[in-house]
Amino acid sequence: MGYEDTSGLNIKKNYGPESTEAAALSGGYIHKFGTTYEGVVYVDGKCLTTGGKDTKLVIPKGARVESVYFKVKEAFALGGTNPTIAIGVKSSEAVNHLAVVTEAQAEAVGNYVDVAAGVFTDPLTADKAISINLGGTNPTITSEGRLKLVVKYQKIV
Repeated sequence: MGYEDTSGLNIKKNYGPESTEAAALSGGYIHKFGTTYEGVVYVDGKCLTTGGKDTKLVIPKGARVESVYFKVKEAFALGGTNPTIAIGVKSSEAVNHLAVVTEAQAEAVGNYVDVAAGVFTDPLTADKAISINLGGTNPTITSEGRLKLVVKYQKIV
């Protein structure tokens, strides 16, 4: 956990890791243990529109997704008919998804293991850029809400 040293002359220094969870939309890698990797995506309500948003997370060719977890840290306010938040392959998030967050899940703070990540059971045949999009019929969203998604995958180099 990082901390800030503010002693003396209005000069501030930060020590340790800084949290990126306040970012509107970001993605990257948080851990690597041998052949096991974890990618992370942070999302908030401000960044979601009906057009897909790039997360900067790319799962490489040959990787096999083991599990996907997400945690809703602040409840979202979704509208429309059966609205969802789909996180998956750019331009086809609803079909080729890592996670589809339902309205009930998005509107309740908590931890979830998404078993719907089964669309990636075989090793990937190409790099997959991950993006996020709203799904459902006429989905709407307000600026409230934050979630963190963690993708655990294996890649033998």
